[in-house]
Amino acid sequence: MRRFAISDIHGCSKTFNALLEKLELQKDDQLYLLGDFIDRGINSKGVVDKILQLKNDGYKVDCLLGNHEWMLMNSIYDYKKFENWMKNGGSITLDSYKISELDYIKKIPHDHLQFFRALEYYIELEDYYLVHAGFNFKDPDPFSDYESMIWLRDWHKNIKPEHLNGKKVIHGHAARIITKLFEDLKNKNTLVYNIDCSCVYDSKNKLGVLCAFNMDDITIITQKNLDN
Repeated sequence: MRRFAISDIHGCSKTFNALLEKLELQKDDQLYLLGDFIDRGINSKGVVDKILQLKNDGYKVDCLLGNHEWMLMNSIYDYKKFENWMKNGGSITLDSYKISELDYIKKIPHDHLQFFRALEYYIELEDYYLVHAGFNFKDPDPFSDYESMIWLRDWHKNIKPEHLNGKKVIHGHAARIITKLFEDLKNKNTLVYNIDCSCVYDSKNKLGVLCAFNMDDITIITQKNLDN
């Protein structure tokens, strides 16, 4: 059994599908998807369709909530939140569903809404914590600070091993160039792996890469953006 983590696909369905082909997933492999499946890229619907297909076909896929899924689900309660979601890629997501802003929540497929509603905030394994953004270790109970799990940045600069109970953290959310991840992979003392390598952005300046992190041999498989 192999274990892979992927984060921040952001509507890049062609890129996601190409990376999955490289992985050659087997039914006994475990795939963790760390949120932000939607927004900014041109085919958010296609990304969610693929995830649901994998699940329906019997592949082991566990998925986490990202801030963009949170924005979608909370935009129905507050017009300001709706406007903010539109400015952050929501309009492109609705385009992928071929629906307008009017009554959009009623027109998104029911299985997609169920998928968004069931997303977890974090996963704890024997050797890793998986989360979209991070953990607020300034909080007495960081594992109940759910807002930080989808929004927090720059949280791990002063992290200490005792915070993690011998585990390491894999997260996304904070886009960066892939060379930074390579540096982390080479460092045996790395406690936190940020695997968001800016998939949805232009491929110039070492951006535009989707990564699959092999959680057992600490390597990555990469795919350049095919959607832009």
